[in-house]
Amino acid sequence: MKRNASVFILLGQSNAVGHNLPMNEKDIISEPLTHVFGLSREKNQRLDPDKLTFSGYTSSGMNLAETQDDTYSLANCLAMKWEAAAREDSSLPDLYIVHIAVGAQGVGREYMWNPDYPLMLIPGPLGTVRISLFPYTERILSLIKPYFEERGVSYDFLGLHWRGGENDTGNGMPEEIIPQIKPIYRQLFDMFARSLGEMPPTVLYEIEYGMKNSQRSDGVNVGNMMCTAAATNEMFREFARESAEITTFDPFSLTLYNKDEPLTWNIFKEDDGVHYTAEANAEIASNLMKQAMKKRHSESDKAVSGK
Repeated sequence: MKRNASVFILLGQSNAVGHNLPMNEKDIISEPLTHVFGLSREKNQRLDPDKLTFSGYTSSGMNLAETQDDTYSLANCLAMKWEAAAREDSSLPDLYIVHIAVGAQGVGREYMWNPDYPLMLIPGPLGTVRISLFPYTERILSLIKPYFEERGVSYDFLGLHWRGGENDTGNGMPEEIIPQIKPIYRQLFDMFARSLGEMPPTVLYEIEYGMKNSQRSDGVNVGNMMCTAAATNEMFREFARESAEITTFDPFSLTLYNKDEPLTWNIFKEDDGVHYTAEANAEIASNLMKQAMKKRHSESDKAVSGK
């Protein structure tokens, strides 16, 4: 076990799961990685665990919430890239991934991220899974610091990425919804900081949709959701203005973005206009790798200069 580590936390709903993005057989991580570690459902999916059990990362079984495995989720894309980089550069710290996400879940009263959701942990795929995500995540995050302290390992946070909010955008007009969910988000972010002992670099994903004037295959008119999405994005930006540790991510900042492809923007899946493609998740993972390498080189330069 290396004496230093980096921690990446991915939370939210379907875009955090990697919904409907099955991996090609050649990319499935079936052999546990040696430089990337995760929390398996088998060993950690308990409502009130007393410790964490990290194990070599695989693309199956490492989302502590919903059962939807071997997808091109951001977590799996990052794991593949980090492992490849670490095999080339032995000075790169090991990466520890904490992944908790269930599709179709916001923070509103009826959703699993709501602090008052009934206390339960029923595992399974979307449609079956029922988990009190707020207290469960609080417990998991609170065990990260003791895990590394017990092993004498120093660690930092690559980031905490929140990919959620889409379901909250479908509940009504902004003036009806934002005042209801804003204090819940404050409670959620306070929980992150309290559980981890600090507020890690936190990224809130702004909500955009392809197919803005179209109906999805499930009959939902995406255009009807845009007004509330814009208000949710402004709420996220307000949180970012209030905290130096919080930033927002605009999917249109990806190099993949193509303004001449309004049905998908070359970012979202063609069949729903909501979920990121595998290519989009891969680009975001590459950007995270660049961020990690830049930080490592900066720290190395400081050590050499003695500053």
